[in-house]
Amino acid sequence: MQANTTATEPDAADGLPGATANFTTTASGTGPFSYAWKLDGMPIAGATNSNTIDTTALSLGAHTVEVTVTGACGAVTKTAALNVQASTAATELMPQTVCQGATANFTTTASGTGPFTYAWKLDGTTIAGATNSNTIDTTALSLGAHTVEVTVTGACGAVTKTAGSTCRRARSRRARRRRLPGSDGELTTRRRNRPVQPRLETGWNADRARPTATQSIRRP
Repeated sequence: MQANTTATEPDAADGLPGATANFTTTASGTGPFSYAWKLDGMPIAGATNSNTIDTTALSLGAHTVEVTVTGACGAVTKTAALNVQASTAATELMPQTVCQGATANFTTTASGTGPFTYAWKLDGTTIAGATNSNTIDTTALSLGAHTVEVTVTGACGAVTKTAGSTCRRARSRRARRRRLPGSDGELTTRRRNRPVQPRLETGWNADRARPTATQSIRRP
């Protein structure tokens, strides 16, 4: 009596677009054995107990790999899942120019297959920040150009994005002064709430004309 044909299940695999996924089965029973492989129901090359599948032309998402093992005493079919996942990607950081002492905000949006982690650096030194955005205080930064960097890591790889941050000198606040004509004909600074001094009129007619020739000022 001969043993019936059996085979082990191939392991499920996750792969990136353009990568390869490897599947293997081990047959037992009465040989010799032959192998027929399929991908999503369509026959593919492969005549041994293992198969390497190129995912370049595959769409993202789940696919089914199938192998039928035939021996002297029957055949058995085993299947495995192939999940093609999107590579990790992230949007660019936008450059920032701020005055020294202000804050600069940087944000990236990750895509691909998560979950995602974030690692931030300023001028090559690791800084706090574990999300897709970071606010940097420029108080202690020198004037000039600096580099902000974020590395986004997902289930299918990592990507690094950088942006420039320019720290410039803050403008000094000068007092705003309003210059108005003064009583002496020169420009003077107007003071708020300055009381208006009454003007003494001497030797003038009611119509504010100049003194006439016949007018005189008598002294007591």
